[in-house]
Formats: sequence, structure tokens, C-alpha cells
Amino acid sequence: MDHREDQKRILQSLAYSAVLLVLMWLVHGLIYILEIDKSSLANIPGHVRGLLGVLTSPWVHDDIAHLVGNSGPLFFFFAANLYYYPSSAWKAMVGIWLLTGIWVWIAAPTAAIIGASGVVYGLGAFLFFNGVFKRDRRSLMLSLVIAIFYGSMVVGIFPGKTGVSWESHLFGALAGIAMAWGFRKKDIQPRKRYQWEDEPEQEPQDESAPWNYRQNWPGSSNYYVPGESNPQDPFKE
Repeated sequence: MDHREDQKRILQSLAYSAVLLVLMWLVHGLIYILEIDKSSLANIPGHVRGLLGVLTSPWVHDDIAHLVGNSGPLFFFFAANLYYYPSSAWKAMVGIWLLTGIWVWIAAPTAAIIGASGVVYGLGAFLFFNGVFKRDRRSLMLSLVIAIFYGSMVVGIFPGKTGVSWESHLFGALAGIAMAWGFRKKDIQPRKRYQWEDEPEQEPQDESAPWNYRQNWPGSSNYYVPGESNPQDPFKE
């Protein structure tokens, strides 16, 4: 990939991620201005009227602090996915969004659940486990970055803070792992090959081999080799 193409992909990834973030802020503003009942857009587990929330709940946030808390990691994770895994990023995003919502609706306690944190956990898990499943150098390095800067997010998948849906975090992470496994054969960076890997194999006794002393050491023809007839061997019978 040349420099211009790489730069274009970076800008596109940032732009798409920024558009998603702007839309979330616009939705939050409209809900506030129009005084829309947030529970009508929430994911309410076990209730038919809460099924709409499978699609809509990630767009809805309780307050500005809630939205700000999700905005940073959502922007970074989605942009990184778009840049590093262009063939699977959009499909993974849709899969994480739907799986998280469906699993929450089926298994979470009955409560109105809103916010994009489940999607955030899914995108973060997708980034991390791509390195685990793909095992190419680029993916492994990205996994290391995620572990260093966002490793503390793991705490969020366990019960703890009141009013926080740890179930959506857990199901989001599981959805991200499922997507990473499903797309593990996509967007794999080709392994760099070195010149020596393409050289023909040579036997140790091959005089054309670079390690052969006769070929590469000055004056090697005068060296004594046991078992060989050497014209300059002073011990020759």
C-alpha cells in the first residue's frame, strides 16, 4: 500500500467514525429538545415493546456524562476497525450491534437498558481478539495497545456499580469475540519475506554455499583437511 492510499484510508476511517459520533450527539439533542420518552427507545428484556430497543437503545443515553463516557472509546474503536480491518469492520459492527441487543433482550434482568456501551465493548473485544485469532504482527500489536490503554474495561463485565448494565457489557464483549472468530481469515496482513528465505537450500559440503570455507576464505586451498589429498600438505606421505 502506497503512502497516498494509506493516508486516504486513515481519513476515511476517521470520517466515518466521526459521522457515527455526530449522529449519536444529534439523537441525544433531539430527544432532549422534543422531550421524547427514552424508555420508548430502550431495550426492555422480555417485553415485546422493548424489541425496538435492540436497534434503537445504543443511540439513547441517560445524560451528557453518559454520552461523553462512550464517545471516546466508540470513536477510537470504530476508526481502528475501519482502518485495520476494512473487509469486515462494517459487518462486524452490524453483528455486534444486533447480537448484543438480542442477547440483552433475552437474558438480562427486566429493566430499561440504554446506551452504546455494549457496542463499545463489542468493538473493543473485536479489536483485541483479532490479534489472538489472526496472530499476524499488526493485529498482535493492536491487541497489545488495546490491553494497555483499555484493559481496565474488563472490570465492567462483572456486577458492580448500581445502575450500570454489566450484562450489556458482557454480551457486547461476547459478540465482539464471536465476530472476531467469524472474520478471523479476513484482512490478514501478508507476512514479510526476507531475501534469504527465497534462496535455494544448500548442503554443508556444497562449495557454492556462502559458508563454505573453500569458496570464501582467502588461502583456504592451503588448509589441511583430514581425509583429503592436499598438494601442499607438509605431512603428505
